[in-house]
Amino acid sequence: EASSSKNNTVTSRDTQMSKLIKTLERKFNVRIKVTDPKMYNYTYNISCDANDFGEIIDIVEKITPVKFVKVGNAEYEIRNK
Repeated sequence: EASSSKNNTVTSRDTQMSKLIKTLERKFNVRIKVTDPKMYNYTYNISCDANDFGEIIDIVEKITPVKFVKVGNAEYEIRNK
């Protein structure tokens, strides 16, 4: 389950991509679209003190074969690398 707290921490434990996306969208007021439904099979174990969206997506990009691409104002697509 992914969660965020007032102290700008994002934590996920065995969290599916869909739940992580919802947490990021809520915390950072962005919209995120997945371009390949197979990406929903990815799960994450992350604990990050970052309050910067860019830092969090860098972590996600390092541990899974995905790339976040900005496609509009506060809109992102997650694509295969």
